[in-house]
Amino acid sequence: MKNQIKSILKEYTKVTAIKESTLDIIAEKIEKNLLIKQSLEAKFWKFVEKAGWLNDQNYTRINKKFKSLSKEEQKELSDAFNKFHEDLYDEYKKDWIGTPGIEVSDDGWSDLRAEVIGRGKNFYDNISAEQLREMALNRDYKESFSYCFHSL
Repeated sequence: MKNQIKSILKEYTKVTAIKESTLDIIAEKIEKNLLIKQSLEAKFWKFVEKAGWLNDQNYTRINKKFKSLSKEEQKELSDAFNKFHEDLYDEYKKDWIGTPGIEVSDDGWSDLRAEVIGRGKNFYDNISAEQLREMALNRDYKESFSYCFHSL
C-alpha cells in the first residue's frame, strides 16, 4: 500500500519536486491513517452485527451494550455511525428530494438511513435509490437505529 501511495504522491507532486525521504514519511503516515480507519470501520460493523437489529429493533437493549463500552470506544463507534449516516445522505439526497423522490419526512429520512446501517455492512454497501424508495413506500424501517449510539 505504501508504494501505491508514494506513486500517487510522486505523480501529484511532480511540479514541487519533493524529496524521496519526504515522500516516504508522508506515505507512511497516510498508510497508517488508512489502516486505523479500516480497523475502526471493521470494529463498527462488528458491533452492528452483534447488535442484532434485524432480529430485534430494541434500541434500548443495544444502547445498553453501547454504554458498557469505554468512552473512547463509544466515541469511535458514534463517529463511525455518523460518518456512514452522512455518507448515505450525501449519496442519496438528490434521490430523496428529486423526482420520483423517496417519500419520507426529514425524520423519516434519518430513520431510513439509520435502518440501512443497522442491517449491516453488506446491506449498506449494496443499497440503491430504488431500494430506499421501496423501503420508504412499504414503511420497511424502524425508529431508529441511531438511538443505539446515544450516551449521557
